[in-house]
Amino acid sequence: MKFGDKLISLRKKKGLSQEELASKLNVSRQSVSKWESNNTYPETDKIVQICNIFDCRMDDLINDKVVDVTQCERKNKNNLSFIFDSLLEFVTKSINMFGSMKFTSGLKCAFELIVLAICLFLGILFISEGGSTIIMKLLFFIPNIIYWNVRNFICAILQIIGTGLAIIILIHTFKIRYLDYYDRLMTTENNKENIIKKTNLDDNTKDEQKKLLKKFKFSFNKEPKVVIRDEKHTTFAFLTVVSKIIILMAKFFVGLFALCFIASLLGLVVCFVLSIYLSHYSIMFVGIDVGVFAAIIINVIILLLLIYFIINRKTNLKVICYIFLGSLILMGIGVGIGVIGLTEFKIVEGIDYQSETIQKTKYLNVDKNMVIYTDTEDGYTIKIDNNLSDKTIKVVGMKEKDFYKGIEVYNGDYYGMNYLHVRNSSYLQFADFIRLLKKDLKDKILRSYHDTSAGQIEIVCNEKVANMLIENAKKIHLVDVDKISNGFHVKDYEQKIFTAPSCDIEYDAMTGEYSFNNNCVCEKKIVKIDDGETIDFDCYYKTNG
Repeated sequence: MKFGDKLISLRKKKGLSQEELASKLNVSRQSVSKWESNNTYPETDKIVQICNIFDCRMDDLINDKVVDVTQCERKNKNNLSFIFDSLLEFVTKSINMFGSMKFTSGLKCAFELIVLAICLFLGILFISEGGSTIIMKLLFFIPNIIYWNVRNFICAILQIIGTGLAIIILIHTFKIRYLDYYDRLMTTENNKENIIKKTNLDDNTKDEQKKLLKKFKFSFNKEPKVVIRDEKHTTFAFLTVVSKIIILMAKFFVGLFALCFIASLLGLVVCFVLSIYLSHYSIMFVGIDVGVFAAIIINVIILLLLIYFIINRKTNLKVICYIFLGSLILMGIGVGIGVIGLTEFKIVEGIDYQSETIQKTKYLNVDKNMVIYTDTEDGYTIKIDNNLSDKTIKVVGMKEKDFYKGIEVYNGDYYGMNYLHVRNSSYLQFADFIRLLKKDLKDKILRSYHDTSAGQIEIVCNEKVANMLIENAKKIHLVDVDKISNGFHVKDYEQKIFTAPSCDIEYDAMTGEYSFNNNCVCEKKIVKIDDGETIDFDCYYKTNG
């Protein structure tokens, strides 16, 4: 394929006329016409300019053996080195443009960009907060314990994406509003110089020269500012080294990101195998098979794109897009089948397999500042046994036999008190989980296999220790104590002490003494409410003078 034929194809693909191409190259339209008819070849510097305009390689452009015009396009468009050089070219043009602008014009440009950046920033905050709220409403099933972590993560992701889009919008606006105009202006100035050089006019024909240049709005009384730049737009050697280091770092982090997709691919394959095994229980698992298979394809596509990015290999984005869209459709089909199968199941909360109730016992040593707390909804019972000493209490846990592990005690310091969290502990071994899962699938039941039933807690001690435990509980909690036969029932633990964390208040519930940091002044107040009295600290920061 001849040079002229390639030039015609590239020009038409770019949407340029012969006049527009001639203007960019600072030549006449007739010269471009002669090149395209293969009558003449352009000079070397013009070929370099043509390559820059059409983003093609010189070897492919002048090599007649290259018959496909698309092969002339640069193969390094997706190469990070090319992107970094483009960034340097953008910075160079920006510096040259601001250097050639009047102060008022530069100030106007900066003001417009700052206003646009502020608007984009406010938009990012609004979209990230609103978007994360909407997404979390869709993810209503997420436990409260991780709700805010997930919400903050989604909000951060939306902010990162929004920031990237805002930067792209800001740079693109700057380019089309200022840099492109600056390029056109420089092209016009070069055309003026060429006209002056090619026009053989003497000093006495200034009027004719003015008429000739009038269409360029050029004035001889005003000299254009000189823009100083490197003649060949080359970059410094150290910048090339820096760009290579940045490229290696980017590939390293992309490689780490690819490891996450490798791990997720292994997990998806395991899920696919398990769902195939469970498919005979319900059509729901057939839908899961289809959906997981589509997810595997999408995972492989993303993983291949990351690997190709690391090894600088070109990808066929058209084929990948078709496969990606097909996988999404397949995933949608799988979700639909799964939802249909899900309607066959009954959803049950927690483990409700009943067996005989058993009890386990644990003995604890007593100290004067001991407080007992349980996570049971009905609180706990204190039974009186005066045969026990003042140094011992007996904790009795009662629960269904299935999966009952025993009594667990967690202790810590809480406002100067020895705070003991006592609970019944259950566990589900893997063999039990598989057995229960098979039974539930046969019965078309879905449940959480976390045992949520707390069981009953009973404290046994002598009357003196019982009164001490109740009094200690009242020092840090709002509690209800009911008298029962041979003991008490303690329930409704609520917060009683409210401190200001910023003042680092340390309060001792046993003595009522408190301290705070030197930057605060705090006063202890007793506030009466419907359920009793609370302790609140009114604090304010010290002011100088």
